[in-house]
Amino acid sequence: MELELETSPESAPFLMFTCGSVTLLPVIDIQAFALLPTSSDRKPLFQLRVVELMEAIFNYYALHTLYTSLNELLALGGQP
Repeated sequence: MELELETSPESAPFLMFTCGSVTLLPVIDIQAFALLPTSSDRKPLFQLRVVELMEAIFNYYALHTLYTSLNELLALGGQP
């Protein structure tokens, strides 16, 4: 049986900039469905509310990618 995952935001993410860090707190729901082999119907299996894992992923990305890009752009006086 095939499995389908559907993600959706529960609300707008909370984004906070402080000296030396960025905090992004997304609240995301992930719902799993079993795809029934005899029809196009799907049966709900479970739903997860994901915050801490997504926050860690986004914060890592911000620290290692966004900060670097923003610092380079600011060093050029804001001109790409």
